[in-house]
Amino acid sequence: MVNPMNKTIINFALPCFLYFSMAMSANADNAAADWNQLSKEQQTVLKNLEQRWEDIPEERKQRLVKGA
Repeated sequence: MVNPMNKTIINFALPCFLYFSMAMSANADNAAADWNQLSKEQQTVLKNLEQRWEDIPEERKQRLVKGA
Protein backbone atom coordinates (compact mmCIF):
# COMPACT_ATOMS: atom_id res chain seq x y z
CA MET A 1 0.00 0.00 0.00
CA VAL A 2 1.27 3.46 -0.91
CA ASN A 3 1.66 5.94 1.89
CA PRO A 4 -0.90 8.79 1.38
CA MET A 5 1.89 11.38 1.70
CA ASN A 6 3.93 9.66 -1.03
CA LYS A 7 0.89 9.49 -3.28
CA THR A 8 0.30 13.22 -2.82
CA ILE A 9 3.92 13.99 -3.66
CA ILE A 10 3.81 11.79 -6.75
CA ASN A 11 0.51 13.34 -7.91
CA PHE A 12 2.04 16.81 -7.56
CA ALA A 13 5.56 16.18 -8.80
CA LEU A 14 4.74 14.34 -12.03
CA PRO A 15 2.56 17.08 -13.56
CA CYS A 16 5.11 19.72 -12.48
CA PHE A 17 7.91 17.79 -14.13
CA LEU A 18 5.93 17.37 -17.37
CA TYR A 19 4.97 21.04 -17.45
CA PHE A 20 8.58 22.12 -16.82
CA SER A 21 9.82 19.81 -19.59
CA MET A 22 7.35 21.21 -22.11
CA ALA A 23 8.13 24.80 -21.11
CA MET A 24 11.87 24.26 -21.53
CA SER A 25 11.36 22.61 -24.90
CA ALA A 26 9.20 25.48 -26.14
CA ASN A 27 11.73 28.00 -24.88
CA ALA A 28 14.54 26.25 -26.74
CA ASP A 29 12.55 26.28 -29.97
CA ASN A 30 11.77 29.98 -29.64
CA ALA A 31 15.37 30.89 -28.92
CA ALA A 32 16.48 29.13 -32.10
CA ALA A 33 13.98 31.13 -34.15
CA ASP A 34 16.20 34.26 -33.94
CA TRP A 35 18.70 34.33 -36.82
CA ASN A 36 21.61 35.27 -34.55
CA GLN A 37 20.87 32.30 -32.29
CA LEU A 38 21.29 29.80 -35.13
CA SER A 39 24.53 27.86 -35.34
CA LYS A 40 26.95 28.70 -38.16
CA GLU A 41 26.01 25.43 -39.87
CA GLN A 42 22.28 26.27 -39.70
CA GLN A 43 22.93 29.77 -41.03
CA THR A 44 24.92 28.29 -43.92
CA VAL A 45 22.10 25.90 -44.85
CA LEU A 46 19.43 28.60 -44.52
CA LYS A 47 21.48 31.53 -45.90
CA ASN A 48 19.07 32.20 -48.79
CA LEU A 49 16.36 32.99 -46.18
CA GLU A 50 18.41 35.42 -44.08
CA GLN A 51 17.01 38.62 -45.62
CA ARG A 52 13.39 37.60 -45.02
CA TRP A 53 13.91 35.54 -41.84
CA GLU A 54 11.95 38.01 -39.69
CA ASP A 55 8.92 37.71 -42.01
CA ILE A 56 8.71 33.91 -41.80
CA PRO A 57 6.07 32.60 -39.34
CA GLU A 58 7.51 31.15 -36.12
CA GLU A 59 6.13 27.66 -36.77
CA ARG A 60 7.84 27.50 -40.15
CA LYS A 61 11.10 28.85 -38.70
CA GLN A 62 11.11 26.07 -36.14
CA ARG A 63 10.59 23.43 -38.84
CA LEU A 64 13.36 24.94 -40.96
CA VAL A 65 15.76 25.05 -38.00
CA LYS A 66 15.05 21.42 -37.13
CA GLY A 67 15.63 20.44 -40.76
CA ALA A 68 18.86 22.37 -40.97
